[in-house]
Amino acid sequence: MTDEELNRKFDRLANHLEALTESVDRMEVNIERMGDLQAQDRIRHDEAQMRADQRVARLERLFGLLLRAGQRERKDLREKIHLLLDAQTRTENTLARMAEAQTEMMRAITKTDQRIDAIEGNGGPSR
Repeated sequence: MTDEELNRKFDRLANHLEALTESVDRMEVNIERMGDLQAQDRIRHDEAQMRADQRVARLERLFGLLLRAGQRERKDLREKIHLLLDAQTRTENTLARMAEAQTEMMRAITKTDQRIDAIEGNGGPSR
């Protein structure tokens, strides 16, 4: 083999090695980019998970607040119902006493009318 043939083979080999080196360099860049993308994806996933966890925690706090508010409202409503029942009972008792007083008043009026009629019937002044 001549020097010229050897030089051509070395040149081809050098070109091939250069192409391989460029290819390896591109692959390393791509691998680095993939690693960066994976890291970014992990960060996005972690952030999304944190946001989801925060939303769940917020919902749990909100549920607790709503539960306590509902309990307070039911307690207040029970107290109001008891107050209304007490007021109704007092009103019914007052009405019963008023009805008794009215009945007594009617008896007294009837008795007075009978006395007046008796007095007028015995020669008293006429109406």
